[in-house]
Amino acid sequence: MDRSVGREGRLPEVAKAEIQGFATSGYGHLPHAAYLFLTIDGARGARRWLSGILPELTSARGWRPDPGGPKRRPSEAVNVAITHSGLGELGLSRSALCTFPRAFCEGMGEPARAARVLGDVGASAPEAWHFGGPSTDPVHLCLLVHAASPEGLDGLVAHHVERLAATGGSVALVPDGLQRGHRRPDGREPFGFRDGIAQPQMVGIRGEGAPGALPTGNFILGYPDHYGQIAPGPMLPAGEDAEGRLPLSANPHHPHGKWRDLGRHGSYLVYRRLEQDVRGFWHFLLAEAARMRGAGAGPAALPDTPALARWLAAKFMGRWPGGAPLVLSPDADDPGLATRDDFLFHDADAEGRHCPFGAHIRRANPRDMIRPCAPEQSMNMSQAHRIRRQGSIFGTPFDPARLDGPGDLVPAGDVSGLHFIALNADIERQFELIQQHWMNNPGFNGLRGSADPVAAGSGMGESRMEVPLARGAWRTRPVPALVQMTGGAYFFLPSIPAARVLASVE
Repeated sequence: MDRSVGREGRLPEVAKAEIQGFATSGYGHLPHAAYLFLTIDGARGARRWLSGILPELTSARGWRPDPGGPKRRPSEAVNVAITHSGLGELGLSRSALCTFPRAFCEGMGEPARAARVLGDVGASAPEAWHFGGPSTDPVHLCLLVHAASPEGLDGLVAHHVERLAATGGSVALVPDGLQRGHRRPDGREPFGFRDGIAQPQMVGIRGEGAPGALPTGNFILGYPDHYGQIAPGPMLPAGEDAEGRLPLSANPHHPHGKWRDLGRHGSYLVYRRLEQDVRGFWHFLLAEAARMRGAGAGPAALPDTPALARWLAAKFMGRWPGGAPLVLSPDADDPGLATRDDFLFHDADAEGRHCPFGAHIRRANPRDMIRPCAPEQSMNMSQAHRIRRQGSIFGTPFDPARLDGPGDLVPAGDVSGLHFIALNADIERQFELIQQHWMNNPGFNGLRGSADPVAAGSGMGESRMEVPLARGAWRTRPVPALVQMTGGAYFFLPSIPAARVLASVE
């Protein structure tokens, strides 16, 4: 089986037709989303349900049905992902289940892994999650639906809830298993910052010429990754695919002709429901700003405490609320730079004077500066560990301009946060490495006692943010836990042919 991309670096349409569309697109024209987390109680009924939704699955095929013709964007999208335990409940054999990687087999909600790798302890521990933890009904499936309008999403959700009811309980929503999200035109997340700017493009989808495009195999199984290697994907004994719908495995460690490639054109999906303490975030920054003013610290050009609090918030994030990166605009927000992502750190800000080493964007994507490595080595490592984020928010984003007005900042009882969704070909090397070694690491890039101020797991202990000043640096008081993990799981996003096989296993 040819595992290369086609002419001009693009995957052929026949390959895109096998890939679920959510693996390659965040459906930007469909800003309303719902995630239905499901449990299985009856393998045959679950396989019938899966077989029934197969014709509705959205693929990654181009939206121009005729070459050179107009785009016909779908008005809705449907995709399905499956946990390791869900694959077992569908009837996948132990021989096949054992070929999946360890992180996926153990799962995000395994308490020891959650604490050790992800920092999910205390209020964020799996035992306290709304779903996906050891104290809740098992999550076996996730149905991801997207629509252009709230009304369209309501209709799509109602359709699939009715279809679930028809299974007679073989497939059902877990408690709190219907989660809704949306994306705003300005891209704001609940703390009030433009988000989703640094999204890597994928070779094969955007083509070789796309700026910063990363290899197909970083995100889609069956293709070479950043290191030129094909990540080992899950396999299926050939006898369990009697009709030969999956390609033969090219893995040299499996006897030729004895195994089918279950992973090809699939991906791994990470879902985390993160509640954000918006009140706590801005109250902490206002208090720190007042403390700085009392100490005579901070830029003299900032006239009052609210302005200084916004400046501090930008230092925490690495971008201004409007999106402009501090590396390119260190002194003020600049609407003209709102979506700029074509910058590096080593030459422009090697000492972290503009964008602190502890800032969120320097951890999520360190680019060309991971000390003590050289810029080329740093860039190589950063690109190897990138993920694609394709989630949404819930609740209402805060407007930082409100700091200048009277009254309370955020209405009491307002719950907001992020449906964090990441796509990657290797959970351990990509998502977990970023979370464990870059976000949660208090010594990242030579820091001391400073985990990511807005995205670190709650088990990192006392963490302070260090903000460089014209002279010296300002070290904040301990940053409170601002994000609480409330539910999630690791999923396999199978190719459409693989989903067809899973719907017929016995």
